[in-house]
Amino acid sequence: MLVTRRRHTDETTILAPGEYPFGNPVEGAIAYGETKLFPVNWLTDMVRKNKARMCEPLSSELLARVLAGIKVSGHVPNWVGEYFDP
Repeated sequence: MLVTRRRHTDETTILAPGEYPFGNPVEGAIAYGETKLFPVNWLTDMVRKNKARMCEPLSSELLARVLAGIKVSGHVPNWVGEYFDP
């Protein structure tokens, strides 16, 4: 989850304003402790019902930074680490 950077924010992956293609143009951070996984069909249904919207995908470089943070953030739930590194 992307959140606005604050004093208590997980500092593992900080994003500069404009570095990500959605949300507010402010300094952001990945909240690894808030990680959730959803089935694709559920997400597709949320978009169809206008309860969610599609955004531009992350660049491959930014996606790599976000995924690398899973291995080093102390806030990642155990199940997330196991899911991405079985």
